[in-house]
Amino acid sequence: MQYLSAVMRMFDILEQNITKVENIEKLRDPQPTMETIYLLCSTSQNIDRIISDLAPPAGTPPHYEAAHVFFVDAISDDLVTKLTQSKAAPRLKQLVELFISMWPIESQVFSLKHPTSFYSIFQPMNTKFAPTMDESLALLQDELDMATQSLLNVCVTLNENPLIRYLNMPGKVLGPLSVEAQADTVEGTFAADDARKGQGLGRVQIGMPFTQQLALRVQAALDEYTSHGQMLGDPGRPRGVLFITDRSMDLWSPFLHEFTYQAMVYDLVDIQDGKYKHSFQNSEGQREELEVELNDEDDVWTRIRHLHIAEAIEYLTREFKSHMGEASQFNDQLSIDGMRDMLASLPHMQQTKQRLSVHLTLAQLCMDKFEKSKLAAQAMVEQNSATGQTPEGTRPKTLIEEMVPLLDDPTISGSDKVRIIALYILFCDGVHDEDRRRLFLHARLTGGEMAAVNNLTHLSARVVREASTSSLDAIFRKRRKYLAPRLPAAGQAEYELSRFQPLIRTMMEDHMLSRLDQTMFPYVRDAPQESRGTQLLNQSMTFSSSAQDYATGLLHSAISATGGKDSPLARVGFGFDGSSSSRSQVMRAGTTSLRSAKPTWHQKGRSQSVTSIGGGTVGAGGTSATMRTASSVLTEMSNPTAQRMIVFMAGGMTYSEIRTAYQVGKRNNTEVYLGSSHVSTPSSFIDCLRVMGTPRQPPPPDLHVEQRRQAEELQAAYEQEVSKGNKRAKPPMLKKPKYPQELPPQERYDLRYSTPDVPEPVPEAPEKSGARRISEQIKSKVSDVAHAHKPTESAPPASSSPATPSPQPSDMSRFKSYGCVMSHNIPMSGVTLTSAKERHYAYLSSRMDALATTLQHTQHYMNIASEQAAYMKELGVGQAAIFMAALDQVDRENDTNTATE
Repeated sequence: MQYLSAVMRMFDILEQNITKVENIEKLRDPQPTMETIYLLCSTSQNIDRIISDLAPPAGTPPHYEAAHVFFVDAISDDLVTKLTQSKAAPRLKQLVELFISMWPIESQVFSLKHPTSFYSIFQPMNTKFAPTMDESLALLQDELDMATQSLLNVCVTLNENPLIRYLNMPGKVLGPLSVEAQADTVEGTFAADDARKGQGLGRVQIGMPFTQQLALRVQAALDEYTSHGQMLGDPGRPRGVLFITDRSMDLWSPFLHEFTYQAMVYDLVDIQDGKYKHSFQNSEGQREELEVELNDEDDVWTRIRHLHIAEAIEYLTREFKSHMGEASQFNDQLSIDGMRDMLASLPHMQQTKQRLSVHLTLAQLCMDKFEKSKLAAQAMVEQNSATGQTPEGTRPKTLIEEMVPLLDDPTISGSDKVRIIALYILFCDGVHDEDRRRLFLHARLTGGEMAAVNNLTHLSARVVREASTSSLDAIFRKRRKYLAPRLPAAGQAEYELSRFQPLIRTMMEDHMLSRLDQTMFPYVRDAPQESRGTQLLNQSMTFSSSAQDYATGLLHSAISATGGKDSPLARVGFGFDGSSSSRSQVMRAGTTSLRSAKPTWHQKGRSQSVTSIGGGTVGAGGTSATMRTASSVLTEMSNPTAQRMIVFMAGGMTYSEIRTAYQVGKRNNTEVYLGSSHVSTPSSFIDCLRVMGTPRQPPPPDLHVEQRRQAEELQAAYEQEVSKGNKRAKPPMLKKPKYPQELPPQERYDLRYSTPDVPEPVPEAPEKSGARRISEQIKSKVSDVAHAHKPTESAPPASSSPATPSPQPSDMSRFKSYGCVMSHNIPMSGVTLTSAKERHYAYLSSRMDALATTLQHTQHYMNIASEQAAYMKELGVGQAAIFMAALDQVDRENDTNTATE
């Protein structure tokens, strides 16, 4: 369900003649006359479920008439054989591997949605809260398996068999893979050495960097896929390249303040899971709150997310003013057809205006925080530290003088001060311990904030500088030499606060020019024998002078619109593109066997050079040819013969790196895809550093770690009892589960993706309504009153004959019998009064029962109405209006038929 919801709405699914969407874990009603579509992970458990559905025990009809089975990942040959040779085989109509097990968060960006990978890869092993060696290897095994499968899916989806290059950073191996780190665990040095020597193919290799192990696994997965006769690659396009790197390659980007729209919004505004709660005033003057998703379905968002904030505000203002006058076109349409057209057009216009209003609000929030938080002064210090240069191109000599007032300022948040100090330490390649202590005192950092800075050591940074003769100096000098950011010429930067560019730009552009150092980024194999730098340069550098002139003019107009040179925006960042090319996803059909056709649903359609959101002519909210944005000019240039580049950054990517990937692709006429385990914002990155190696570190995914620890504790307690001579001690019943690295690949996959069956729900007794409780209280009152007024032996009726026995009710049943016998001659007036009360209470009880039934019916219809309202909301305003119009037409036709009859 999560895969479906990532790319399709429920309404879109139901429009494809799908009657019902269900989870396979739940108990499902049989539909023996209908065909079904399975969209599943390729686990052994799911194969058993399919067989159980299509080939149930004798005497039980199958759940479905036929099945079309689609797996999101590759499936092993053993499971294919098990399924195709089972009794369910005659009912299988399709069996297809889709290779879509990744999360496409943007048109050219994918994620694994696995933020704990940061800790699995970089966590220290020398704290008392560190995992054991086996646990750390289990987590790394899971990371490698998941990333390998996802990158294989990306390559197959793009029809690429790329060259693979990986980051080989000088220095020691990071995280739990370091031999020194494993020696710090409770198992000791010998256990780590034995594990390093005893690793087999497909298992974690201690002493080998994570990026290298992942690159080797991806190459092996591609080889295994092509060994089945599947060809990858387009004849007219050179082989793509896959870069596998990690967060330690670029520690500057997560700390810097970015001033393009998307990065600025996620940095300064509270955005949760890509959703923003927008509060606004409706047409009736009431405040409403709307949850807005920032994704590719929002045309406004895709056009401005990589624009500089000044350009974004100018674009939003121009489009909003343009659309404010569109309603006038409906004034003269008074016919029924005209009103219908208005209902069909008005919701779209309202949605567009609403989106524009949302983004105007977000842009204003960003600018308010820009001014209140003194971001201009902060960003200048950050840029000088990250680039190692002032705007004039000289080495900064007054960084301390510029930093200290900011660190002493109580209005600047602690996280911003952490960013300033971290960038300064990275600029210096470490500071003396006394200088670090003084920086912390000036900033008045908390213990967690100081830990965030100190924990940069686990990501290959040097925080404390040792003696100048340290051997680490040569390592850090080599890193700076080969991974320096692209810097504009002195005095030529468009914006002083956006001089730094993420290092993935350096990596990709140096590769295209055949200048990327092969010792830092070696090939797994098939390294090119001859330089193709000139050819790639001629293919890619086609950014026309007219486009450059237009982009420059647009930027100057944006600055002028916001105050000219005196505006603080004149010093904020610069973004090249404002939109991403569209992506048409057409699912392939008619595939009847595994791997019989290459996926084509990922292929892009040609982007349209339309800058107006309304999509109409100039008079209806469009823009003329002279008003095209720089992004549209870049989008028009497409080179289907350029080399594709895929970048995977383990440990998290930033929004500035996402922007850079789009920009490099657009400026060099190629396609660049960026992926990672998750997306990091500056605040989330600092939080990860703060809790690393502490009890507050988020727990890893459930790989039976707790069960394993519990089994170990029980076993240790049993052995202790035996050592004491207790012959009655019983061995523990809980067995220790195996670690993932001890399991074959299919069992590891099953361990990660298997889901338990949901048991059949036990029908619960319906909760008593208020009316039902009152009815029962009335009946109880009837019983109490009857008991209070019944005759007793001590006070016999005066008029009764001694021969007439008085009734002696001793339980409720006798009271009911006594009270119901109305034909008896009962002379006592008290008893007569009690019978009248009984009848009255009985009448009230029956009325309350009827009221309770009515309330239940009302609740039932309210639930139906609520479901219909939710469905209408999911349809959207435009579709809902059409749907209601159709219902009205049906009602009118029914009324006409009834009148005719």
